[in-house]
Formats: sequence, structure tokens, C-alpha cells
Amino acid sequence: MVFVINDIIKVPGRGKVLIGQVSNEPISVGDVLSLLDANGTKVQDVTIKGIEKFRQTLSLANVGEHVGLTIDNKPNCQCAKGMSLSKG
Repeated sequence: MVFVINDIIKVPGRGKVLIGQVSNEPISVGDVLSLLDANGTKVQDVTIKGIEKFRQTLSLANVGEHVGLTIDNKPNCQCAKGMSLSKG
């Protein structure tokens, strides 16, 4: 697990922004991560389209940083608080 979702913001025209803290590995724009439910079961893959921190646009989020991850705008995304993102 590299990111736990603490909050979700829907931004019209941009998609969903997942708010949380990077925990184990850095996350980069373009990474494809697995969305996991509370039981650790893979729900779907999401692509990171953008990373923001305190109104700064980043290309990389390091371990320990609190960031917002913009994900690809999939209409059927089943994101919820408490879910997590994982590499591989």
C-alpha cells in the first residue's frame, strides 16, 4: 500500500482528486496504481494524471507528503474514504 484515501473531491472537467498521505513509495504522474477496498481486494486500476500539494503542481510525491492525486476521469470509479492505492 502506498496511499490511503482520506477524502475525495470531485472537480468538474478534471475528475476526482484523492486526498491522503504517501506512505511507502513515491508516486509519480503517469503511474498506474491498483485501487484496493478495505479488505485489500483489488477493485480497479487508476492512472495518476496530476499531483498537487498546497496549490503547487508536482510530478512526484515523496513518502510522508500529504497530497491530492488527480486520477483519470472514469465514470465508474468506485473510490471511497478508507480505500487505498497500491503499486503492482
